[in-house]
Amino acid sequence: MDKYKIENINFYQKITLNMLKLSILFTPLVANKYVDRYLINQETWLKLFIVLGGGIYLISFLREENITFKRNKISLPLVLLFLIVIFSFIKNGFSMSILHDGIIFLAYFILYFLILKNIKNQYQFKSFIQLFFLTSFIIALYTILHYYDFISYLQEYGKVASLIGQKNWISNYIALIFPLMFSFYLLEKVKKKKMIHFISLSFLYTALIICQSRGIWISLSLSLLFGVFLIFKFNSFHLFKENKKWLILLLISFIIITLIYSIDNPLNISPLTVTQRVLSTFEEKDPSINTRILMWRVTGQMIKDKPLLGGGIGSFKINYLDYQAGFLKEHPEYNQYWTNAKEAHNEYLQIGAEIGLFGLGIILLLILKLYSLFINFLKKETDSKRKLIFWGLLIGMTSFLIHNLFTFPLHVPALGSAFFVILGLSAAYIRNYDLSEERDQEKDKNDLMNGEKKRVNRSRLPLLYTILVLLIVLVLINDIVVRPYLAEVYAYQGEKYFEDDNNIESALKYTSAHKLDPFNGRTLFNLGVNYYICLLYTSPSPRDRTRSRMPSSA
Repeated sequence: MDKYKIENINFYQKITLNMLKLSILFTPLVANKYVDRYLINQETWLKLFIVLGGGIYLISFLREENITFKRNKISLPLVLLFLIVIFSFIKNGFSMSILHDGIIFLAYFILYFLILKNIKNQYQFKSFIQLFFLTSFIIALYTILHYYDFISYLQEYGKVASLIGQKNWISNYIALIFPLMFSFYLLEKVKKKKMIHFISLSFLYTALIICQSRGIWISLSLSLLFGVFLIFKFNSFHLFKENKKWLILLLISFIIITLIYSIDNPLNISPLTVTQRVLSTFEEKDPSINTRILMWRVTGQMIKDKPLLGGGIGSFKINYLDYQAGFLKEHPEYNQYWTNAKEAHNEYLQIGAEIGLFGLGIILLLILKLYSLFINFLKKETDSKRKLIFWGLLIGMTSFLIHNLFTFPLHVPALGSAFFVILGLSAAYIRNYDLSEERDQEKDKNDLMNGEKKRVNRSRLPLLYTILVLLIVLVLINDIVVRPYLAEVYAYQGEKYFEDDNNIESALKYTSAHKLDPFNGRTLFNLGVNYYICLLYTSPSPRDRTRSRMPSSA
């Protein structure tokens, strides 16, 4: 087993894998609420570990004497998307909005390729899966404890919140991992470990019910129907028969949890019961649904104006209010649902608006290639245990892709990065499906990815290139990670100094954070407001000074 664990792992791969694991842990779980924008936490951790992991991988790549290039069905569409993002930079200029969103999506692509490149065997694969299990359990447990006021941190964000953020984000993350954990629950033979999986699934299900996300309920339901079809299609039902007692136990647990939150009782402290929340979906004037419809129709107008290449990555939030104003003139019945949307709450429509129908077509091609690849694996694989693991991966990703119709998970770094890691793990699992202690490593040549390999022989590059890469990594960490994060922290502190103490001097000190991130509009706004207030305070007119007393966030 020790030999199996260390097989094909060199020093650089080990560090890269550790950076990827830290990214999985820190991005959804380490949150500082004292920042001007909550998602900045997730963005900071993701960028930090991607820069470190990417830099280490690049050093490893430069030091290799024999370089192997692999091409597969999933990677090609992702490369095309990568090029589209780069083209968007060039075409629309490096504005703050375009640069911000572009960096996040580039980080997703890098994350996928780092996973695909460095996952070599089943031990590495399972270590990442277990890390996801741990992370999702912590998120679910935190959500439940926060719901019942056992945790006060983040209480200002409402009853249903966690370190990952608000309830839709919580639900999306858990739904991505839930089917895979269920697969391992069925496969586990050791009773104690099986009980741990049972408890974890019960906690995850409780969090899903508490969050009351209708979009995720719809997504999971449709995904599970697809999962049932696959079970019968590929003759995997016997694994469920073998776990009949454990399935009945889990079903009873889920029924009890559902009943608790479907009726009025001391444990159910939500404003709405589960039943009421479900029925609200069919209300004609439901504000949440109608606001989404408004956003979708406005986004459709954006696509209509620039159908081929779109307005550019990050352009949606810049253009939305103008398009909404024009739409409301023609459809005044939607006036009560107007909103300052930064996301379309439908990733596919937003992709169409930002990178055009050409980019959206590549996304749809990627999804088709993904399912084609997965179905081929299920057809050819003879080991029912591996089939079930892959079933869990596929159902979780299906739920995520369906949920993209109702919200914006790709714009939440913890969710988008988790999806691309799972995607990379799935591709690596298919490629290395026969990497076990019993199978010959040479069979990797006939993998289902239809990979093509090309070798280039070259001499070892000098140490100078390694030093150069390290310097670039340090510059990137300073410019795109540390400085923007400190600017957000200082901007928040500056605003609080004025709001809580009317301490203009300290407020100005902290809102000078624009020097750290000169293109951040929020820090510039806070600085401008404070300077304006200082000007009015120095005015000779008492009346002007009285009228000027307003918070910097006004």
